[in-house]
Amino acid sequence: MSRAPAWLIGSLGLAAAIAMHGCKDAASPPGAGAAAAPTPAAIETSLSAATQYIDAQELSSAQTILEKLLERAPREVRALEMLGQVRFLQAAESRRTGDEDLRAALLAAAYEPYSKAVQIEPRSAGLHHSAYLMAKAAGLADEAFSHVLEAARLDPGQPQYSLHAAQELLARHRLDDAEQSISQALSCSPDEPFAHATLAMIAMERGEASEAIDHIMRARSLDSASGPIRVAESRIRRWNRQPREALEALIGLDERARAQEAVAHEIASAYAMLSQPAKAAEAWELVCRRDARNWKAAVRAGEQRLAAGEVATASTWLEVARLIAPAEESVAQLEASLGRALGDSPIEPPPPGD
Repeated sequence: MSRAPAWLIGSLGLAAAIAMHGCKDAASPPGAGAAAAPTPAAIETSLSAATQYIDAQELSSAQTILEKLLERAPREVRALEMLGQVRFLQAAESRRTGDEDLRAALLAAAYEPYSKAVQIEPRSAGLHHSAYLMAKAAGLADEAFSHVLEAARLDPGQPQYSLHAAQELLARHRLDDAEQSISQALSCSPDEPFAHATLAMIAMERGEASEAIDHIMRARSLDSASGPIRVAESRIRRWNRQPREALEALIGLDERARAQEAVAHEIASAYAMLSQPAKAAEAWELVCRRDARNWKAAVRAGEQRLAAGEVATASTWLEVARLIAPAEESVAQLEASLGRALGDSPIEPPPPGD
């Protein structure tokens, strides 16, 4: 069972969560003028070759084999799944190169074959769940929601599906439905820590402070090392006006973990509650050091440096954010705040080429 909650799955990665189901489906008959359908042996040979190319990280070769196979056998569900996985891995590669537009296009393309697969095998809960994960990664919220609800409906005995459905319902503030889905997950796996963490978030949304603390501490007792659960505790503690306890929940996380936006947000928010804006700025600056193009973190760092009275440093972060995302409203708001701090002196953009 996957340990990654849906509400943080983007920060934890999806590749390990998407598994082959080995669904079997007869090849579609050839239409008029179409190439002959491949034999079962030819299908197996193509799938085996594609798998070897994937294992060797030769993704373009795997993609070519799968696309050619699907031209002749468009209802071969295993090939559709594999093609989705290949495109997802290609998206991961494009992220490492910093090409966000290509990454977004590849993630959308990765979902497409899964969408086709569930039309062929609509009663496969596993396929719907994989389609959910792909749609989630691609930012297709409505499609993801539909798939995860269907997965949980088709296989209520699989706690992962009910857990992810509950988290999606929670995100839509459907608290009663989310609680019902979590109850289903816990009936199958009573010691699932993320189920208890989700109950804690439901209690927080309802304003039930003691219940939220009880549930999150139960989750921590079941998995004390989990970063996402520690982040959830920090959020609940901060909501409960316990900023020091919120910070303590995140003590011990390494630099890589603290550079994740969800973690940095909790650390910075807790320090802001403690009237320590310079410390809050440091949390966002760590994110920027790990991801030089994260303009949102640069804006947050600038805001906190300005709150600390460090106008020059705030101006530096404004320049960083403005170079990356000059048209964003929050960048303009930081610029206006700095202008007021400087006595309404205009802040000139950096010269071209700098």
